[in-house]
Amino acid sequence: MYQLKFHDFFRVHLPKNKDPENMDWTEVFLEESKLIYGDQITVNYELDESGKTIFDIDLYPSFIYTSWHFNKGNPSAQFQDLNHTIDKLFSEKLLRFNPIYRCTGLLDYHFHYYKGKKSLFLSHIKHQILPICKTKMENPKDKIIPQNQHITFENFEKIIDEWIHLQSKVNPKTNILWKLKNFKWVEILGLMVAVLALLLALIIDWDKLVEAFKN
Repeated sequence: MYQLKFHDFFRVHLPKNKDPENMDWTEVFLEESKLIYGDQITVNYELDESGKTIFDIDLYPSFIYTSWHFNKGNPSAQFQDLNHTIDKLFSEKLLRFNPIYRCTGLLDYHFHYYKGKKSLFLSHIKHQILPICKTKMENPKDKIIPQNQHITFENFEKIIDEWIHLQSKVNPKTNILWKLKNFKWVEILGLMVAVLALLLALIIDWDKLVEAFKN
């Protein structure tokens, strides 16, 4: 049985049919038209948009279909391909905010819903999303934000870095000191030290008691 897989860093809105082997191109066209143009073209097509928000990433059925056939039905290759596609879609959505500093709202939204380790999300933004944004901002052929052409990547990177730094402080689970304090072995070590201190105190007091009887 086919199972669609991709990373879970971002909330993704999936098409009705998620099986590329059984996709019908008519259905693909109708659904994508609905997503892109709303009701203007496909007025009689009902799309399941329950729970969908403007911040979600739309994984169009054509992306899934093309990825599956391009990778010759290899689930592992499709997994990597879809991950890259989702990252590009997220980067484009991030760069479309005007003024650009409002893009942190998109980061907040997906950061809130991410169920994994928050530090992994921050690392993904820093080391995966930022390089994609850099390419899109500095390559004239890849410009997608004409309203923000005056924004340099350095300014954009500063906005993202400040957001990452803020989340690291607000969410202690992303801080290495918090992790050390909460490791089980640290708790056990603390208990052992307390027991040893108690034993040492008893030994010292016992010696004093014995000395008092001798005198």
